[in-house]
Amino acid sequence: MLAFYADWVARLSAQHYLGYLIILAIIILALLGAGVFFVRRSYWISNTATSRIATAHQGYVEIEGMAKAGARVFPLVSPLSGEACVWFEVSVDQDSRSDEGWMNRNPRRIFHQKSDSLMVIDDGSGECVVNPDGATVYPERVRRWRGETEMPSHTSAIRANAHFGRYQYTEKLILDRDPVYVLGWFRTIRHDPHVAAQDAIKSLLQDWKQDPHKMKSFDRDGNGVIDEDEWRAARKSARDLVYQQQMDAMGEAQSQIHTMADQAGSQRPFIISALDQVSLARRYRRWGYALWAVSIIFFYLWVTAFYLRG
Repeated sequence: MLAFYADWVARLSAQHYLGYLIILAIIILALLGAGVFFVRRSYWISNTATSRIATAHQGYVEIEGMAKAGARVFPLVSPLSGEACVWFEVSVDQDSRSDEGWMNRNPRRIFHQKSDSLMVIDDGSGECVVNPDGATVYPERVRRWRGETEMPSHTSAIRANAHFGRYQYTEKLILDRDPVYVLGWFRTIRHDPHVAAQDAIKSLLQDWKQDPHKMKSFDRDGNGVIDEDEWRAARKSARDLVYQQQMDAMGEAQSQIHTMADQAGSQRPFIISALDQVSLARRYRRWGYALWAVSIIFFYLWVTAFYLRG
């Protein structure tokens, strides 16, 4: 094998030989960089402590819990199977040459959609609202099947073992109550009732100023001018009304909301996974080490070619 490689390198022209070395160098650097990318992700997963939602610090954390759909008027469903879920990614590929045998298929993607709806993670200590936009998502439920129509019927989706048809459907789902691991930027948004009340009072007074009949009700002496005492009474009425509305809503309002999302400009990964963190970290390490092993092979080819012509 080495003799064949040496003979092939020897027969290359000077220009092709130089181009071959450059291409090998680019491949080696790309493989090394991709390996670093995956190993770094494994590092962040393995070295970030798992936090409880109720006591997590603000910043980069990881949480584990159960997925929940959250408060939705209409449940989120997959466009392909119609199955209720908390996240989906679906695609439809069409074979342009399906009559020439399965080995000659040339698929063309005609439909792709990824859910951007918020999901809720519950770990028993609290709930966290997760925005999947920008996340790398690893669902555990992945189904592929084939059919004869651009969009499958829901009955064909149940027969996920269908292997015939011009269209291939791919569906990735995270369902309600699925275990979920999230690594990303944690933030708690706290509700300050005093600030909210002051803003509501200002807004209400502005509305009253635009209502002549309402302002007339505060003109106690009927002179057509709202003096300081009358305006003080108007502010008190607005404050009492807003505080009463707050008291009525206090039982329904949450004092704080925990969120996780991507952070623009950050080099750290944002990951949502239905796989547990140990399995996910192991997968990333394997990918990284495999890429580094392949880079060693290409480096050996580069060194061999360099010394054979040197």
